[in-house]
Amino acid sequence: MRVDYRRGSFEKLGEIKDEDQQPMWQCHSIAATDDGVLYLCENDDPYRSSYLWEITF
Repeated sequence: MRVDYRRGSFEKLGEIKDEDQQPMWQCHSIAATDDGVLYLCENDDPYRSSYLWEITF
C-alpha cells in the first residue's frame, strides 16, 4: 500500500487475500505495531462485515 498522509489517501498496490483467497474489498484504517504487525480495518465488503486484517512480515 502507498499512504499519502498530506492528502489523507492511500492506494492499494496489489491484492491482499485472506486464507480462503478472498481479497480485501476496501481498507479504511491502518495501524502498525512496534514489532512490525499491520492491522487493516475493512467494513464496506458486501460479503463480510467489520473484518480486521492482521499482516505480519
